[in-house]
Amino acid sequence: MPKRKVGWKRQWAEALAAVLLGNIAYFAAVPYLPQGLRHEPLQIDAGLAVDFAFCVLAYVAVRWITIVWIGPADS
Repeated sequence: MPKRKVGWKRQWAEALAAVLLGNIAYFAAVPYLPQGLRHEPLQIDAGLAVDFAFCVLAYVAVRWITIVWIGPADS
């Protein structure tokens, strides 16, 4: 079976969806996070790491959904 090559548009859309969904989830969770895990603008802090973790989890979810519904992205 020949491998399918996935275009940059799908990869870009998956990454964009992950960043948007991850940040939506993070900002929805901010009121419930301890003060030390809230991101302060223009700072490198633990809140930035938590926001990044939300985006990574969202990326894993988006990739899983696209693999299950659309098929694997062989590049």
